[in-house]
Amino acid sequence: MIRARGLARRFGARCAVDDVSLDVADGTLLALLGPNGAGKTTTVRMLSGLLSPSAGTASVAGCDVTADPAAVRARIGLVTDVPGLYEQMSPRAYLDFFGRLYGLDLATRSSRIDSLLEMFDLDSRRRDRIVTLSRGMQQKVALARALLHEPEVVFLDEPTAGLDPLAARAVRDLILSLKHARRSIVLCTHDLDEAERLADLVAIMQSGRILALDTPGALRELASPETRVRVTLAPPFPASAPGGVVEFVTAEPSAANPAVVADLVAEGGRVVSVTCTTRTLEDVYATAVTGELSPLSLARANGQVDADHVEPPTPSTALSAPNDVTALWLIARRAAVESLNDRLTRLMNVLFALVAPVALVGLVIRPMSTLASGLLADQLPFYLLVIGMMPAVGAVGIAAGQFAGERERGVLTPMLASPASNVAIFGGKVLGSILPPLAYSSIAVTIYLVGLRLVLGPAGLGMLPVGLSAAMLLLVPTVTCLAAVIGTLVSSRVRTYNAAQQVAGILMIPVWAGLFALAFRLDEWGNAGLIAAVGGVLVADVLLVVVAARTWRREEVLSQR
Repeated sequence: MIRARGLARRFGARCAVDDVSLDVADGTLLALLGPNGAGKTTTVRMLSGLLSPSAGTASVAGCDVTADPAAVRARIGLVTDVPGLYEQMSPRAYLDFFGRLYGLDLATRSSRIDSLLEMFDLDSRRRDRIVTLSRGMQQKVALARALLHEPEVVFLDEPTAGLDPLAARAVRDLILSLKHARRSIVLCTHDLDEAERLADLVAIMQSGRILALDTPGALRELASPETRVRVTLAPPFPASAPGGVVEFVTAEPSAANPAVVADLVAEGGRVVSVTCTTRTLEDVYATAVTGELSPLSLARANGQVDADHVEPPTPSTALSAPNDVTALWLIARRAAVESLNDRLTRLMNVLFALVAPVALVGLVIRPMSTLASGLLADQLPFYLLVIGMMPAVGAVGIAAGQFAGERERGVLTPMLASPASNVAIFGGKVLGSILPPLAYSSIAVTIYLVGLRLVLGPAGLGMLPVGLSAAMLLLVPTVTCLAAVIGTLVSSRVRTYNAAQQVAGILMIPVWAGLFALAFRLDEWGNAGLIAAVGGVLVADVLLVVVAARTWRREEVLSQR
């Protein structure tokens, strides 16, 4: 069950949702209607435990959305207008990933995934990449993800948007099956016909407020209790209906229609059909948003229920989410694989790990080997430092896409709607940004050192200061981690990938300058200086990760405007 009282959400000076109260019982489907910007999605996000209310209270499946949003997220399923899928995964692998995030054991995951794929007619495509599926199939995968943990409440935000008629019909049939399974459902839609066919209750929203809330039939009566009746006759026509058609409007068709038909028959008329037309939900919607519903009608249908007549909710049971370490590693591995699946990232990896060191040794160092050994010796440490800097550059680019980039593609919301903790999500995104650049940096440094050995001989490696070589082996991972943390922090607080990349790159400039200055002094400072430098950067990494992970909140991503 869903219950809200006086729910409100503000973004700065703008009030997106204002004083929303509603009840949705088990097995009931509530349709939220309203123009763009009416507050439907914000309402759903508050009820889903994704955004904290600025005012008011709400409980979903017996859990308070403010006091225990993690418990709410463990009990609900969420589907948005954009499927929000990792397109390089197969449907089975994708569902298995989310099954792990919801703490399902292997046997339960396998059984439910097989059942859902069969139910959604996706069994034959279970191992195909999601990017190869049609839009309708992708939306089915999103629905399967939302149902995998058997939620008690399902939120559907424009689930049929962009689907062809047959795919949309299939999704509507599935929604009806969910309602018959006694789940509470909230459906945000612009399709009035869809709302009329599916909804038990309809709420019309505008400017963050509920204008009317009642059953579709009751709302039609509120807009206009009158019925337009059209009686069609066969010739010869009676004198009272020379045109063969009688039309009239009545508030009581059950009484008026028999009387009119009886009079026509008494005059010798032969009735072909009697058609009754009432106000449609579209008429109600237009009447509500234009302010034509009377104050009495609004008072009867504005959803303000008496809290004294509602029994307190009983918290329901739900599977426990995996611990932070398990969830963090799952998210990190997924983030790393997704970045490696990106073509631009793969190209950057090949450039930094293979092309750059090979070109440096072959096109720069080899021609310089005929020059004075002192000049060459001065250059080798600089080039090693350049090679070591590349992972930090790559980490910034990858980290920029972890929140802002995925938010732009609609991929992030399903993960935020899972019961994984803030620490697990943020920490996983940071670690997922570090792993790929660390992998190709180790390859790059290895190729550089082997190239020096081949081009300059054994004496070539001796030209590299020991302190600098050690510094690169130890400082590169720690600085790469620092770049990933900074990039991820920025990504979680800005709106677009490009902005995240640019801002993080600017913030890293002093870090890189400090690294250059530090690296060239380490050989003079000796082992103690090296240990102090690496230890200082490592402590900064740990502190920044811990503070950032514990202070970051989901709504920092979702509340960006």
